[in-house]
Amino acid sequence: MECKICSSKSHFIFTKKILSKYEVSYFKCSSCGFIQTEDAYWLSEAYELPFTPLDVYLVSRPLEFSQLTENLILKYFDYKSKFLDYGGGVGVFTRMMRDRGLKFYRQDKYAQNLFTQYFDVYDLPEAERNFELVTSFEVLEHLENPLGELKQIFSFGQNLLFSTVLQPSQSVEELKNWSYLAELHGQHISFFTKRSMEILAENFKCYYYHDEKCPLLHLFTPIKITDFSFFMNEKGHISTFSRLKNKLLSLKKLIFSDTTEVKKLESLIQSDTQFIIQELQNKSLSTK
Repeated sequence: MECKICSSKSHFIFTKKILSKYEVSYFKCSSCGFIQTEDAYWLSEAYELPFTPLDVYLVSRPLEFSQLTENLILKYFDYKSKFLDYGGGVGVFTRMMRDRGLKFYRQDKYAQNLFTQYFDVYDLPEAERNFELVTSFEVLEHLENPLGELKQIFSFGQNLLFSTVLQPSQSVEELKNWSYLAELHGQHISFFTKRSMEILAENFKCYYYHDEKCPLLHLFTPIKITDFSFFMNEKGHISTFSRLKNKLLSLKKLIFSDTTEVKKLESLIQSDTQFIIQELQNKSLSTK
């Protein structure tokens, strides 16, 4: 079998019983270490429910990642721009980020948008569907075609923050018992190593950043960043960009201005409420 990341040869390592009934083979790349399943014929059954009841982090994960994402944006990106949560489920994370004052939109082709109606990516005109940063949490391990799906993600923006658990440094026998394989719900079919991440980043002409203090989170960006971290410094200072940032991206350099304090962001709750009221009124008028 050919590796879906680097096209090297992948060899069989073990089988697992998926959904308690399908004996499925797993293959590991001899070059980058990426693990993939055989063709995932069981996925339609695995996704009969959009969310598995085994994912007990559906609330705690957005709570944790919302602060770290805000830190990242304030440190390295234009916080006044638009942002997209790709594979954003029912919109919990997008709502939290808008509550924090960041203009997030939500995308998910499988889940119903419950918490951010009127702030879906397709609520925007096509010409405005470009974003300073795209987030995608607990999505990559679900992908049958990581390169193809990442190409779609990068069509929305050139900076990607995402979460997935990297393979632990263990023997094949220990990997077979790795909980992240999640064979009971059968939705996890792609498992990455640091090397496979580096190859993906190179493929999309990006740098790959990973903070050991946040082992779940990863960043692909064409910007060259020194001393990368998801955390603010001790004084709560951040660094801001020059107005020429878009030109600097092509040079793959990040130039900081003098360190400065950023004012507390203003929540978008009130403005979102007024926007939705106006949209509902417009819809009501259009049906009369």
